[in-house]
Order: sequence, then C-alpha cells, then structure tokens
Amino acid sequence: KVVEGFRRIGGELGYPTVDYSSDSVASLPQHLRSGIYCGWCQIGDSCAVYPAVVTLGHNPYYRNRHKTMEVHILHPIDLPHYGITVKTCLIEYLRVEKEYPNLKELASAIAEDIDTAKHILLKPYSLKYKHHPFFIEQHGIIC
Repeated sequence: KVVEGFRRIGGELGYPTVDYSSDSVASLPQHLRSGIYCGWCQIGDSCAVYPAVVTLGHNPYYRNRHKTMEVHILHPIDLPHYGITVKTCLIEYLRVEKEYPNLKELASAIAEDIDTAKHILLKPYSLKYKHHPFFIEQHGIIC
C-alpha cells in the first residue's frame, strides 16, 4: 500500500514518488540489495503498467534511519495515491545508493537513472514483463 513519504525527492527535486509502507518493505526478500532499479509499476485498479525507477534502501543523502522503497513513475500521473495497492516488478539493478555532496548532484544522478531506465525498459526482455500475469488480473478483471 502507498503511504505518505517525506516529499523530498518530489518536492525538492521534482521527481514525485509512490512510497511503499514500512511493512511492505520489511516483507521484501532479504537477498534484495539496496540500490536503484528500473522496472514496471501498476497503481490501484488501473490496468495501465508504467515504466519506473525504484529506490530501495536508506537514501544516504537524506540519511534515512529505516529502509524505504520509493517508485518514480516515468509517466505523468496524479499523485498521491495513499492507501492504494501498488504492484512493482523490478527488472534490472542500475547502481548502488550513493551519498551526494549536494542536491544538484543528486538530481543529476536521478536524471541519469531515468535515461538509463528508459533505454533498458524498451528492450524486448524488459517489455515482456510489462505484460506479465503479475499485472494482468485486477480484482477479478482481466486487463
């Protein structure tokens, strides 16, 4: 379920995110390493599946005490969607989390992650997951 985040990435940098609950993050497989990923995301009852950049970890720039999972959807959508179920399929690990000396360098890294994700998510091996059964059925409705 989507929860209210810190509003830093969206508010300060212009990259709004959908934030997973701490319970959802705690239930992720332990072997899933912290870092930046690209993947596909579906929000609520919508059949639409969007490309996304996902941050999983402690966000060193902001020094999060708890592990978080933030999804920046690479498509214009209305945010926030608090309380709504989100499905995310991680496709590829992009890089480790880093600490940046300033917001400008963090924003530059995010922009680079977005460009990399767009390139990867156009590849056939990535596109097939956009239509994966994980996303097909929503509350008994076949998308």
